[in-house]
Formats: sequence, C-alpha cells, structure tokens
Amino acid sequence: MKLNITADKKRKYLILCGILLLIMTIYKYIVHPAFLYVDRLGKEIVVKHKMLSGYKKVIYGKIDLTYKLSLIKKELTRAGAGLLSGNTPALASVEIQNRLNGIVEKSGVELKSMKILEPVDTDYYTTLPVQYNIVSETGALRDMLYRIESSPTYLTIKELRIRVRKKRRRFQDKQNNYEINSTLTITGYMKK
Repeated sequence: MKLNITADKKRKYLILCGILLLIMTIYKYIVHPAFLYVDRLGKEIVVKHKMLSGYKKVIYGKIDLTYKLSLIKKELTRAGAGLLSGNTPALASVEIQNRLNGIVEKSGVELKSMKILEPVDTDYYTTLPVQYNIVSETGALRDMLYRIESSPTYLTIKELRIRVRKKRRRFQDKQNNYEINSTLTITGYMKK
C-alpha cells in the first residue's frame, strides 16, 4: 500500500497543522488564561461582595452605636448630678455637712458631735466620710435614715452603731423610758 502524497496535499496538511498549532497556542496562552482570569474575578467578586455587606453592617451599626452612646452620655450626666460639686475634698465635705445638718434639723434628732474623716481615693471617685453622733428616739432616727438614703446627693451610710440606754429617772417621760445613742458614718462621693 503506497500512499501517494502530492505537493499540493503536503501544503494543505502543513497549513492545517499550522492552523491547529496556532489554535492550540491561542487556546493555551490567551483563551485558557482568560477563563482562569474570569473565574478568579468571579471568586473575588464574591469575596468583595461579602466584605461590602460587612461594611454595610458596620455603617448601619454605627447609627445604632451613636444612639446608644448618646443614651449613655445622658445617663452619665444624670448620674453625675448626685455627686458632690466641691472642687476640693474640703469643700465637698462642707457640702456634706450642710446637707446632713439640714437633715438633722428636719428629723428632730439631737446632734452630740460631728467629725470629718480622711477622704479615700478610688479609681474614679473620692469618697468623703463624715461621722455623726446623735441622740434620738426611734421614729426620729428612722426619719433621719430615710432622709439620708433618699437625698438627691449620693449619700450612703457606711457604718451605723446603735446603743440603747434607759433614761435617768428625772428625764423620763411616761411614754419613752429609753434613749438611742447612734454613731453614723455617712459617705458622699465626688469626681476625682
């Protein structure tokens, strides 16, 4: 079996092989990388879309956080109204004394002595303790404690010592034979 290939057919085969080689080269170096690039772009688009949705959540969250921050600032302002307004611990202690003296007068208790204790510094506030020694009846003591706890200024009773003793015979009245001696340590707060 002898193949008869003429020069014209050789030329056609060479042209056909050249075209196939050109198509394969174009596919390898142009078409295939283009498909890979488009595929990679598709993946990047998905990733960037997720990032964009995350940024949108952060932006919408900023509005919510701004609102929450304004509420917290209002709450801090309201809470700060109960602090003592003195610039120094000495001035703030005087403010505590004035408030407590008013409470003592309104409550009807007898003030025996008063002592200003050393201020205590904490992280954000300075606590200012004041010690009062009073003599009273039960109702007056209860009224005084209520007025201290319900004061618009933050006052807390850190220590309360009560001693009950019988009145002397000449000071006794028919209804009340006992006298209450109390020592209260009351603390106010000021910003550091």
